[in-house]
Amino acid sequence: MYRANLLLNELYPFLLDIMKHYSIPAEEFHVLYEPVKSQIFGHLSGGIDRQDRDFLTIYFGVKGSTGTLIDK
Repeated sequence: MYRANLLLNELYPFLLDIMKHYSIPAEEFHVLYEPVKSQIFGHLSGGIDRQDRDFLTIYFGVKGSTGTLIDK
């Protein structure tokens, strides 16, 4: 997905679905989302942890064409 150069704001509807699935309050989500919404989406990582809880991590901020980290 890195080379697709998708911005997080292009995935906003899907991120809202994730937020709803994990019962994340909208205000908390937007505090995290707003500063990074123009960053390039990287990949998702998810699964079940050792306490049998599901999780999902959204990675972003890597340039698809070069693979270098974007400085904040």
